[in-house]
Amino acid sequence: MEKSYPNNWQKYGAITSIIWMLFAGIFQYRANTKFMGEASLSVYETCIAKINKESVFESINCEQQLNQMHEGLLPLAERGVLEVALFPIFFFWIEGFILFRIFRAIKKD
Repeated sequence: MEKSYPNNWQKYGAITSIIWMLFAGIFQYRANTKFMGEASLSVYETCIAKINKESVFESINCEQQLNQMHEGLLPLAERGVLEVALFPIFFFWIEGFILFRIFRAIKKD
């Protein structure tokens, strides 16, 4: 059985895919953590403002709300990184395969 090796376009596609995964994943992770920090801080500031507005201290634990908000957003942030880093690569390869098949069909005629 004859071994088949990837051609240059496949090599470039693989290298581009790896670069995309790294940079898109890092970019999305940073964006998600920034959003999580801003959202959690907003909840914390709202809680502190509510406590300061009322003359009687209620049993509201603002730090606990901050932690709950952060823990609630963490799975969404992780999923977002995977979606941005992996889904475009999947569609890129499918589209490339379809275009390759179309090109070969046209070339035969």
